[in-house]
Amino acid sequence: MLCISMALSSVGTVVFGVMTKQWFWAFFFLICIIIVVWVVSSILREYINENYRSVHFLMAVGCRAHNNKNLLHHGVELRPGYLGKFIEVIAI
Repeated sequence: MLCISMALSSVGTVVFGVMTKQWFWAFFFLICIIIVVWVVSSILREYINENYRSVHFLMAVGCRAHNNKNLLHHGVELRPGYLGKFIEVIAI
């Protein structure tokens, strides 16, 4: 997504520069777009990672409770996968 937005902003900057014959403003426009895309992607990445950590912790607590209550005496263990995206089933 970042590469696509950078390519589109570069094309937009070239078109803007050719139309206005002022390359300084075209370059300034490109730098502003790059900064905005970088800030927005950083904020979104931090928000998403925070939610993944919360989900992973809650899945770990739930899997541990379920293991202790039902599964360990049958030789099966549940573990949360990477960042809570899946659940591992392990035969002990």
